[in-house]
Amino acid sequence: MKGMTPLNLLHFETLKFVRKKKTFVLLLLAISLPILNYILSGLFDTHETERADFAIQASEAENSAQQIEDISQNEPAAKQVAKQTKEEATILEQLVSDVSSNDWATFLKHQIAYDQLQLKGIEEGSAPLDAEELSRIHKQIKLNTYLEKHHLEPEISGADRYGINYTQQFLSVTTPFLMFVLVLFAVIDILNNEKKLKTRDFMNMVPTSKNKLIQIKLMLNALFALFLVIIVAFTSFLTGLIGKGSGTFHYPVLFQNPATDQIRVDTIGVWLLKYFGLALLFILLITLTAILISKISAGDVVNAMILLAILFLPSALGKYNSGFDKVLPFLPSSYLNIPSLLSGEALSQNAQLTFTNAIWSCSAFIILLYIVIFVITKIQKKI
Repeated sequence: MKGMTPLNLLHFETLKFVRKKKTFVLLLLAISLPILNYILSGLFDTHETERADFAIQASEAENSAQQIEDISQNEPAAKQVAKQTKEEATILEQLVSDVSSNDWATFLKHQIAYDQLQLKGIEEGSAPLDAEELSRIHKQIKLNTYLEKHHLEPEISGADRYGINYTQQFLSVTTPFLMFVLVLFAVIDILNNEKKLKTRDFMNMVPTSKNKLIQIKLMLNALFALFLVIIVAFTSFLTGLIGKGSGTFHYPVLFQNPATDQIRVDTIGVWLLKYFGLALLFILLITLTAILISKISAGDVVNAMILLAILFLPSALGKYNSGFDKVLPFLPSSYLNIPSLLSGEALSQNAQLTFTNAIWSCSAFIILLYIVIFVITKIQKKI
């Protein structure tokens, strides 16, 4: 029997993808989920509530200003508070007007002025100091200043429903759980299907380098899993494009270091590049781990449970065991929540959970798994 060429092997492995019903079920899920989420989020529009809140806040501020003004006649110290509350009420009324007329450029100016007024109140002691509220105000000023400078609409206008913006939002919501579970089951199913259909036994009889077979298998499985993620992203973009418009890659995404309270403005374009870079590394990691596990286990459920435990258990232990903190930065599973990593939220769990460390950790484990699989394959002389 002659050895199969790389093209023959590629063709043979590709046919296994397109002839399976489960492949089309996974593709259908990848397409339908972003569409269904877009429709449902449109039915329960939270921005309408946000708009109504401005009118309520304006009314409450006006009432408060009047009450404090009455008190300030006998309490001189309350005059400054009354003055600021009046200013806040005036700006809130302007915000209500801006929202009703969809004048988002003016809205941003008034929102920045309102937030700066609140900061002034906190600094002067006329407003209660709350660390979380202070952080929120600083973030909001940073975000709105960027939006005003680049002539972009705030989220309250429905900007998050534009194609590019919705893609970033949907990937943030569904990662890591839904997205990687989808990828995980795709890879597990592909590998176990080989055992059921005996295609692996057939390939083991072919006089072709087993290392070459593993390389092609890794490439195809990883490409299919990445294809699922790309389909989710593309469907999200297309849904938003049809629903509202394309959006822009320059829309801001905030990164905040909780330790230093430093706020950095990234863009959706940068966010997506980082996201897909890490997603590719995790897909390679999941695929290699699945290939290794499939050599010792036959069942879909067993493989899935083992792989889920490997991926999620270490980082879960770190949340409940402080002694495990020092190990977390070395484990790829600690970085699975990519949106948390890219927003800086992960730093509140561990100061070493950074984007750069995620690249190093995943790359190191990919190389290690790659070597282990090739050594085992060479010893067993089968894939």
